[in-house]
Amino acid sequence: MFFKELTERAGPALWDMYLALGGDSKKKEERGMARERSITLLLESYFFLNPLSKFTDGADAIITANTHLFAGKDDVLLLPMHSGFLTQKRKISSKVYNKL
Repeated sequence: MFFKELTERAGPALWDMYLALGGDSKKKEERGMARERSITLLLESYFFLNPLSKFTDGADAIITANTHLFAGKDDVLLLPMHSGFLTQKRKISSKVYNKL
């Protein structure tokens, strides 16, 4: 069940986070910065979770990581990702990966 939920909810929401941070840019360097920022936020968010955290606590942890690392600079961009993490169930087309 966890892996099904991971692919249906977290994957698309994390992809949306990458796009919101500039991953949909035509400039390669901006896409690279969005990738690095997304990875940094995701890894830092793990420090705000504990073994009893629920799946949706990950979205809160990413927002908290953004507050700690970047003073909440892109909270407005990340809030749709937060909502998607909680409710979204869609699949990512393989075509979108070609932009990387």
